[in-house]
Amino acid sequence: INSDLNPYSFLITTIHEFAHLVTFEEYKQRVKPHGKEWQLTYSNMIYPLIESGELPSDISSALLNSLINVKASSCTDQELYRVLLSYDKQEKDVQLLEHLEKNSVFHLNGKNFTKGNLQRTRYVCIDNSNRKRYLISALARVKKIE
Repeated sequence: INSDLNPYSFLITTIHEFAHLVTFEEYKQRVKPHGKEWQLTYSNMIYPLIESGELPSDISSALLNSLINVKASSCTDQELYRVLLSYDKQEKDVQLLEHLEKNSVFHLNGKNFTKGNLQRTRYVCIDNSNRKRYLISALARVKKIE
C-alpha cells in the first residue's frame, strides 16, 4: 500500500485515512468526505504528531500551516507537498516541472509536452503529438528531453 511514498508522506496519508474512518464512525454518511467534521477530526489527529517533536522541523512547520485551511489532500497544499517531495528518493533525470525553462520539452505519463505559462499552480503545456493544451502541476515530476 502506497509503497512509493516516503515515510512522512505515508504517515500523513495514513492519518488522513484514519480521520475518514473516525468521521464515518461518528457521522456515517451524513457529512461530506472532506467537510468540516473530517477537517476537525484530521486536525485533532495530526496536531499531537506535530507537537511530539518527532518530525523534521520543515515538515512540522508545513503541517502546522496546513491546518489553517485543511485541504483534501497533502498534494493540494503546495507548501506541504513541496516539503514532502524533498524527502522522496531522487530519480535520475527527473525534476519538477517548475524548474524547467519555458518552452522546454519534457516527458510525462508516456507523452511529450512543451512547457508554457504558469496559471496559479499549474503550467499550460502543449501535448506535442496532438497540440492539445493541458494544465500540469508545477510540482509534477518530469523528464526533460534535450
